[in-house]
Amino acid sequence: HLFLLVPSNQYFFDIPSRKQIEKMALAHDQPADADLLHFDMGNPLLSSMGQAGKAFFEQIESFDYQEPLPDLFEDPQDRSRSMLATLQSDIFNLVYRQKDGNHGLLPLDAADQSIRIHACHSPMREAQVLKDLLLDALEDDPGLDLHDIVVMMPDVEAYAPFIQAVFSLENALEFTISDRKKISESLAIDGFLKILSLKNTRFERTGVLDLLLVPPIAQKFHITQADLVRLDSITRDAGILWGQDAAHRKRMALPPFFENTWQFGFYRLFAGMAMPDDSDQLLGSTVPCSVMEGLELGLLGNFAHFCDTLFSGLNRLSGQKTVGAWCKDLNTLISSLMAIDDPETSEDIRELFQIIEDLKQQSAAAGFSTAVSFEIVLEYIQQKLDMTVSQGNFLSGRITFCNLMPMRSVPYKIVALMGMDEAAFPRKSPAAGFDLIH
Repeated sequence: HLFLLVPSNQYFFDIPSRKQIEKMALAHDQPADADLLHFDMGNPLLSSMGQAGKAFFEQIESFDYQEPLPDLFEDPQDRSRSMLATLQSDIFNLVYRQKDGNHGLLPLDAADQSIRIHACHSPMREAQVLKDLLLDALEDDPGLDLHDIVVMMPDVEAYAPFIQAVFSLENALEFTISDRKKISESLAIDGFLKILSLKNTRFERTGVLDLLLVPPIAQKFHITQADLVRLDSITRDAGILWGQDAAHRKRMALPPFFENTWQFGFYRLFAGMAMPDDSDQLLGSTVPCSVMEGLELGLLGNFAHFCDTLFSGLNRLSGQKTVGAWCKDLNTLISSLMAIDDPETSEDIRELFQIIEDLKQQSAAAGFSTAVSFEIVLEYIQQKLDMTVSQGNFLSGRITFCNLMPMRSVPYKIVALMGMDEAAFPRKSPAAGFDLIH
């Protein structure tokens, strides 16, 4: 059984848009006039913006099906004479209202607010105006609930920070944001990319410590947020600045000195742990750093384990290898640096493993055994993660923010659109000149 929301009770699958009529007129060397070309354009909104729906319903109509129920269509003007209802009725009946056409223009009721358009100077201002309008609507209509409201936009990713900033502050309204890229929402995926971003860097102290702000990484090495504050102080006291060791600095074409590297700092810290508290004796040419005691020694061990695992894992990501070898290294890196069994992040980590496995299988199926650099593999993974979109969060009892997508059902009392500037809508997806498919 299929229940489909259809915008019209008439056969609208073959009505051409204005652009299609112009192309046909150009091909026949005639004026771009629908009447002269014997085309019925119907309602221009449906013909120009309902391309996906027309193609889908045309496919459905090609099947032999039965409608056991009576006519389920209802003209919106049977319920209301508002501007919105008139527009919906015109789409329903394939009517194109023109000043001199068969269906003339109708007078506008000054009190009619069924359709409102606001021009704002920035995305932040859009969010602020929208919130004020929704607060007014909720106050005016006691029967209106948050789950009766949907806000759609061409690019929800670009507007998410403004939505969160405005709707979470004074007079906060509960909301959910759907259709966001997982790369923006997932702590595990964000942590994985942060790890890879340290490759070919100087391993600066702050960059390495920032990784421990990612929960699955911190959990793997039993380091809490309170421990991280202490580690920041300890590594500063130990004189750690950047560089794994002297050899790492040499590989970066920099002077290969040992001082202020991670190896130097750990050498001082472990020496300070072994020496008596009141000792000022040098250990070789190094001054021990006695800033830890008691239970903190366990924290130092966990932190040293984290740094050793991180540096050794990143050092393996060098040279030229087959795709299968790179996939093995990446799987090892994830397993060794992240807690993969945490219920909050396990699904995202499984997705990372799946993307890597797909790359491995596709390479094997293509018979591709050439050694490549890690940058090629990284670009593939980043593209895959960038295309992965989180779904759900609809009808959750809160205001829904989502992407404006073809054929998306919107069973809501209030529908708001944001980000409808000329650069964002209609979307422009230019195809490459060599793309014969598009």
